[in-house]
Amino acid sequence: MSKSLIEDYQKELKKKNLYLGPIDGDFGILTTVAAQQYHCPNGSVPAWMSWASQELGVSEIYGAKANPRIVHYHSYTGLGADSDEVAWCASFVNAGLIEGANIKGTKSAAAGSFKTYGVSCSPDKFGAILLIPTLTGSKRHVFFCNGSWKGYIFGLGGNQSNAVNVKVYAADKITESRFPIL
Repeated sequence: MSKSLIEDYQKELKKKNLYLGPIDGDFGILTTVAAQQYHCPNGSVPAWMSWASQELGVSEIYGAKANPRIVHYHSYTGLGADSDEVAWCASFVNAGLIEGANIKGTKSAAAGSFKTYGVSCSPDKFGAILLIPTLTGSKRHVFFCNGSWKGYIFGLGGNQSNAVNVKVYAADKITESRFPIL
């Protein structure tokens, strides 16, 4: 489903002369840049989203070693983790806000710390900070809105299949949608 949805989205972006890549269902950097142009036509891409798109592809290193970039994300929280095996979605969002836009984050490694962060907004607002329950429902996952299409949100986040990437989420699964106070 998500691959064909992304292909449809790429076709729409291509029709608008925003997407120059192949119709392949891969939400990589070319699709991300086109999504920014589509959702922010006046060029007002939030700074944290520009930062986050540059982080695409950062991934965990399996085994005893840790990716130093992910450990760096943790430095924006009070967790002090030195591993990429520790949940890092909130560390990524904090790093994006602080390093990417010089905006105060929550400084917490808990995704739920963003539940009351900033102000409430629509989940399809480009750059919104979104929360969903994890598969077990007992915890949360946090990521940025990198666009929306046909009732789905394209979430740019960290620790999504152990990497920074864009995943497709049903908009009705979003439990919180927040936007930084600028």
